[in-house]
Amino acid sequence: MRIPVFLSAWEIDCCLPVPSVGDAVEWRLAWYDDPEHPAAFEIRWAAEATLRLGGYESDHIGVESGLVITRGPVAAWRREPGAVPFRGALLALAHGFVPAAVPPTRGRAGEVSLVIGTQRKTRDGHWEDVPDGWSTWPVTDGGSWTDWEDYAALAGPLPHNHHRQPSGVVVHVDVAP
Repeated sequence: MRIPVFLSAWEIDCCLPVPSVGDAVEWRLAWYDDPEHPAAFEIRWAAEATLRLGGYESDHIGVESGLVITRGPVAAWRREPGAVPFRGALLALAHGFVPAAVPPTRGRAGEVSLVIGTQRKTRDGHWEDVPDGWSTWPVTDGGSWTDWEDYAALAGPLPHNHHRQPSGVVVHVDVAP
């Protein structure tokens, strides 16, 4: 099974290296209910179980319980209880926002794409994402992450008060059974 997994720019800049095609990967995943996310895909989760947290984990993650959802060798954490939508995105999180009870998902990087987001400046001076403002560029190795400005330039000119920045990468993982 091949699944897309999103690695956020801030995680990459800190401590989650971008794999090259063919590299073995192992991540604890979180399910993000966003059908428009650049890594969104459809999956029918086969099982879900409520996980109650306590102490440090509850304080750190910010909730007292959530769901562990699985489909074969793929497991993910979902903070919200209730029905799980079929379309959303899997995020690799390295900073402890997925409980230790959620098993890591393992596989090989089959394809890696750089995701560049477009943002616009609001009237109050903040930056917001432009809907459908994503562009993706296939890359062969994790080192391409540092060349994002070259890819952003290929996307063409922008209107006034807009800019592009790397949002992260989508790694298409061939999941190990």
